[in-house]
Amino acid sequence: MSRWTVDASVAVKWFVSEEFSGEAAALLEDGPELFVPELFFAEVPNVLWKKVIRRQVTEEDAREAHRALGDIAFRVVSNQEIAPTAFDLALSLNRSAYDCFYLTVARTFDAPLLTADAKLAEALRSTPFASHIRRIGGGP
Repeated sequence: MSRWTVDASVAVKWFVSEEFSGEAAALLEDGPELFVPELFFAEVPNVLWKKVIRRQVTEEDAREAHRALGDIAFRVVSNQEIAPTAFDLALSLNRSAYDCFYLTVARTFDAPLLTADAKLAEALRSTPFASHIRRIGGGP
């Protein structure tokens, strides 16, 4: 069984048809063990809200996507537990603390971070954390 940390950029693709949604959906096929920081459950609804505001999805579709998220089994990691490490990483990598919560989970549980965030993947490519991140949608 594979182990992954997933961020909101990937999870939203499971429910909203957009570029690389197929690749994101394929990740669920082998029943991987999925890790997320608690922060994930604030970020996904925020992304869905933005998509409603931008008229990229209907409110009804966004609500259904949010409900469907509850059907997926995640290993949820306490924000409080990993906050000190995530904050240290944010300062040392000059990345947002939000990104570093996911990176901390990936490193702690040996479950590489799956992201569709090209800027994040590129920023970490030449760091010691490169092995802890996988970008869907092509590229490193």
